[in-house]
Amino acid sequence: RAHYGNKDMLVSDGPALLDRALELAPSGVPCYSELPAILNDFGTLYKYSGDFQQARSSLNEAYTKSRGCLGPAHSMTTTILYNQAAVASDMGDLARAEDLYRRTIRAWSERLGPNHPFVANGLQNLAGVVSRRGRAVEARQLLERALTLRTRSSGAESPNVAETLIRIAETMIASRNAAGAVEKIDQAIAIYARGNRPQNPDSVARAYLLRGSLLVQQGNFEGGREAFANALSERERRAR
Repeated sequence: RAHYGNKDMLVSDGPALLDRALELAPSGVPCYSELPAILNDFGTLYKYSGDFQQARSSLNEAYTKSRGCLGPAHSMTTTILYNQAAVASDMGDLARAEDLYRRTIRAWSERLGPNHPFVANGLQNLAGVVSRRGRAVEARQLLERALTLRTRSSGAESPNVAETLIRIAETMIASRNAAGAVEKIDQAIAIYARGNRPQNPDSVARAYLLRGSLLVQQGNFEGGREAFANALSERERRAR
């Protein structure tokens, strides 16, 4: 599995590499436990390369193999389910994505406990799908649950908490609560300003851009200009 992590190689050689991996599976073994993981890895790499059809095909096969070989409650089976949900979301199949995320959250809650950080990740991704389906209030409720779990597991100063606050702000924007959205964004920016930098380097700039847009809509042009300048500074800092 260590030899097929290059995405560019996957685009041209992926099918041949997968065939080779399958050839290396022990003959006469009815349940080769590594096969679901191999298929999942290929599905994920296809997703990152933009080949969503091939990603879905690989992940569907991975799920079937994992469920049959490792069992429906195995961690690999749930991981594949989560990746299937992400691909369905990327493909715009939101009803399927919602169903898969709910099944993933249920599986993680049963296996790891309802307060596990994985559950928070699932809730946040589910909220994104629900919001895209036009249910902003429900999305916010899911994000508030995720925020509680993330605060409990990572602490109030975690960049993950800041990211969830920004997601909550986006649902408030959809519900036309601009003042509430600005308050959540300011909380996130304050976490970043205290040195708690996010994994995604563009998250800070995105927070400032959202803040600037909202302030301009409220007629606060000076505040909006300052926020946009901060966003530009963040992106220039990243480019250095």
